[in-house]
Amino acid sequence: MHSLIGDENCIPVADIEKFVNAVKNGKASGVGGLSKENIISFNCHPDIVVHLNLLFNMIHLHGFVPDDFGKGITIPILQYNKAGDVSSFDNCMPITVSPIIYKVFECCVQFKFESVLESSNLQFGFKSNSSCSHAIFRLKEVSDYFVNHGRLPWM
Repeated sequence: MHSLIGDENCIPVADIEKFVNAVKNGKASGVGGLSKENIISFNCHPDIVVHLNLLFNMIHLHGFVPDDFGKGITIPILQYNKAGDVSSFDNCMPITVSPIIYKVFECCVQFKFESVLESSNLQFGFKSNSSCSHAIFRLKEVSDYFVNHGRLPWM
């Protein structure tokens, strides 16, 4: 039997506590109605972090993530556009509220394995020192090249 104690790949309780505390207060609760405040409140037993540690390490050991981790509540957020139609879906940006336990798990995995995780150079959003404006700039560069040279740069 594989032991989690001393396993160099396990996610320690201290990391879980750190990431529970790192989640912003006052965030909407996801599926199941749990929020950060439910996990760290005085009504919750301190052993909850130990139970999360067991859960996360079992996920790591067995390579199986619960289906509920993939569930979320999608909420349309109205974009600020004075000329736009507030009843149009085109004037909304959807956000998804994920379960707090999933958020903490995601933070732990990202922190633990960030040295081996890579993202594509073509990804601009949700990445350090990058944004949609970088993607727009790149698109403009490609468009300008096409207009000036009459062909795509990779042809």
